[in-house]
Amino acid sequence: MSLPRVLILAGGLGSRLQQVIKDVPKPLAPIDGRPFLEYQIEYLKKQGFLEFTLLTGHLSEKIEKHFGDGKKFGVEIDYSVETEPLGTGGAICQAMFTHPNDKFLVFNGDTLFTTDFERFVNYSEGPITIALKYSDDLSRYGSVILGDKYTVKEFREKTDSAEDGYINAGTYYIERSALDLMPEGKFSFEKRILEPLAKTGHLKGIPCGGKFIDIGTPESFAWAQNHLPAWLKSHQPKPCLFVDRDGVLVEHKHYLHKPEDVVLIPEMCDVIRFAKSKDWHVVVVTNQSGVGRGIFTQDQCDIANGHIHKLMEKEKAAPDLWMCSYDHPTEGQGIYKRDSLRRKPKPGMLLEACDTLNIKIAKSLMIGDNWTDQIELPGLSFVLVEGDFELKNIGPHTIVTKDFEQLKSVACAQIERLNGT
Repeated sequence: MSLPRVLILAGGLGSRLQQVIKDVPKPLAPIDGRPFLEYQIEYLKKQGFLEFTLLTGHLSEKIEKHFGDGKKFGVEIDYSVETEPLGTGGAICQAMFTHPNDKFLVFNGDTLFTTDFERFVNYSEGPITIALKYSDDLSRYGSVILGDKYTVKEFREKTDSAEDGYINAGTYYIERSALDLMPEGKFSFEKRILEPLAKTGHLKGIPCGGKFIDIGTPESFAWAQNHLPAWLKSHQPKPCLFVDRDGVLVEHKHYLHKPEDVVLIPEMCDVIRFAKSKDWHVVVVTNQSGVGRGIFTQDQCDIANGHIHKLMEKEKAAPDLWMCSYDHPTEGQGIYKRDSLRRKPKPGMLLEACDTLNIKIAKSLMIGDNWTDQIELPGLSFVLVEGDFELKNIGPHTIVTKDFEQLKSVACAQIERLNGT
């Protein structure tokens, strides 16, 4: 599959950063001695993106002087220069008109989203698809509401409530046919194109996991200075084995929360050790609505999980992360009564894990024993084992196994398969 041409919006005035950097366009703001935009181009180059167009305006000559034709960075770079302010939409439209490519991937020059953009492109559909970032607190952001088949239903303004949800990550897959939707001159891509398109049911949104870095404010710029280079160096993208807890990692006990009731399933320890031998991350993702329903406390749940973790350490099969959802949409109490994206089969817990571990979702595997363990995340593979739950609505990327011996064999084969693709 040929990858799209990358368009990077690099023409902003950077007024919020003027107290920190002066006479330098935001994309050239230095992070550990290197312009921020170098990190973005380098990150995309590692994923196979080699054709770049920088959409410049303010201080465009400084950007062109630094990046030139891109050869010294191992890519091809050209420029689409605004002679007058065109807004985000006008700048994108101008660049698309002057390049013959059938598809484009659009970024802001002052943000970096460390996700698998090849996966995003693979699951995008025309005319436009937006990359979505999970947030556990929408009080600072407007949100994006998804419907069936990853169709964007609406954009909501930010509210004071600390709900979780999706935010627009400012990354767009755009097919050439989208030019028919664009007016001439200056316009906002978000207001003039995305919001009306959502009302027609033809705008897609793909949930993507990863660290989101924005240098648009002095505070976020300072964070990037102190953390970005080390984070990119130490957090290399890797596959992950996601594992349900009850009935998969440990024998199923109704509302398990007492350490003395824990019994590890040995075959799963074998699978985890195999995944670790292949340099995979391992993350436990578990719905524990017993907390939300008031049957046991979060502290009791944490103590049980800590006991399981110690047992797994002895087996050399300890996970890298534990992710728990305590919510229930109808029977939860207080703050736990919500239809959270962290509750499986919604993907919030997995996307949250990606913030910490830089996980390649399209190379990863989820193991569970319930149909709700088929997480709503494009590109993820699944193995389920028959147990206490009815396995219904089995998807095309799910393998069902009859017992743990078969699960062990199938899961290890899937790990090998995903490593080789």
